[in-house]
Amino acid sequence: METQTIEEEKPQFVPTLDKLTLKDEWSHIPNLKTYLVWQKNEMTGKFEKTNYQQIRYNGRFVNYMSTLYKVLPNEDVLRTADMVAKRLDYKKATPIVKSQNTNGWCKPAGHVISNPEKTQMIAHYQIGKPVDLTGGGDKWELWLAVANNIDGKGGAFKVMPVTKRLSCDNVAYHILDTQVLHKGNEKPQGAWFNKDSTKLEQTESLKEAWKMIDDAKKNFQRVSYKKPHFQTLTLEYVTHAILTVVEQGEELLTRLREMYQLKLQQLEAEKIVKQLPKSITTDLIWLDIDKKSGEVTFKEGTSQMTAFNDITNRLTFGQKRSWSGTLHAYKKLDEILVRNR
Repeated sequence: METQTIEEEKPQFVPTLDKLTLKDEWSHIPNLKTYLVWQKNEMTGKFEKTNYQQIRYNGRFVNYMSTLYKVLPNEDVLRTADMVAKRLDYKKATPIVKSQNTNGWCKPAGHVISNPEKTQMIAHYQIGKPVDLTGGGDKWELWLAVANNIDGKGGAFKVMPVTKRLSCDNVAYHILDTQVLHKGNEKPQGAWFNKDSTKLEQTESLKEAWKMIDDAKKNFQRVSYKKPHFQTLTLEYVTHAILTVVEQGEELLTRLREMYQLKLQQLEAEKIVKQLPKSITTDLIWLDIDKKSGEVTFKEGTSQMTAFNDITNRLTFGQKRSWSGTLHAYKKLDEILVRNR
């Protein structure tokens, strides 16, 4: 089983517990609390506050994190994402997760998947109607995935586009590196956030939000929206991130359309073999790896889309692997084939 992880936030700290005092609690989530960690100074006999906090959820220890780490409850992120999706008429989407089942991940509860401890989660939403990328009936759906954690082990809060090919149900999470589109607490303002506003007021406010996003528009290499768990991560920021990634997701569909026509290159084939797990690259009908020399060759005329589709099929339905290993493979595939221009 692959054990790759994606940018885990781990403090180098294993304290001898002497004292805990309450740091944060949430009245609407009574099973989530954080505590300041104190240690006794053996020289003075006094307790001294450390720079770490202990996170507890459902009565269980979760992790030690720096006091700079901001716990953003999964329940709040999910509620906000559901609200934004409803107002923008996005449907909740249930992911296909047959392959990643080795550690309890990928057992969907509706549109949400999570780990067994419920400390990490990903929510999924379908954006608009299916799009025919070829004109011949090959339809794709564009999804939005909102990921969060309260344990510092699932990487930063992120919003990312997801694509699904309807002819085969292959799914791809388009995960990028630490690309932050905006810093601070920029957010759409006005009536759009007020459920009591009139439809006209909400529409005008939403237009203003889109204009702000257009002004800050980036190219596709920054289509994922990622933010570490520090003090600027707020629920308003979550909303802004969702709107931004939705805007950029249209560029992803354009890129996928191009991949039908573009041919796989030698360097791309070599990167596929070198950077993706062997369980994914073995026995691909268009790829050959010499067992003695390790030389990589591939069938002439293979399109980038053929390679992309075959690999995402194995990631969606293939051998069991850890969830973090699967996400890592999606990220590498993105770097090799989708973001290589």
